[in-house]
Amino acid sequence: MAPPRLRSRLRRLAARVLGSQGAVTTPPAAAPPPSHQPDGGSMAGLPPLQPGRGETPGPNHKEDISQEWASAQLHSGVPPFFIDTRPADEFARGHIPGAISAPGTSIQDRSADLPDQDERITVYDADGEQQSAEVAVWLREHGWPGARRLQGGFEIWSAGGDTVEVDPDPQA
Repeated sequence: MAPPRLRSRLRRLAARVLGSQGAVTTPPAAAPPPSHQPDGGSMAGLPPLQPGRGETPGPNHKEDISQEWASAQLHSGVPPFFIDTRPADEFARGHIPGAISAPGTSIQDRSADLPDQDERITVYDADGEQQSAEVAVWLREHGWPGARRLQGGFEIWSAGGDTVEVDPDPQA
């Protein structure tokens, strides 16, 4: 593959030859390939967790995860285990695909419903400011170091136009 500088010159030359000199743009740099996780996404072998706010992707963001990064994980085929702490009626109207409903802090009484402790967990509420932070902290304190709060909650998730599941109407 040609070096970036040569590709840029070739693009400009092609644009001049084809008469579209003003329309030449340099494409954005390609994102690095996702890391290979042969063990299905476990956290084994990852560096120790460090404090962070989840603004950039990666395992070292101990408290929060952004909508963009959670969405990327969901669509990459290695989604975290999603826990929705909103009331059951809100969950039924729409939730992140694959999420389980655990209103408030009820997940604390349902540890049998939780994945293995080396799995990633993303906890969310309506706006990111209700129970999700408390539940994520509780999970980390009780052996799930990969538990994160979704920044902005379901409000940001749905506003971002991401995939939402709706439970079928039980009266239909």
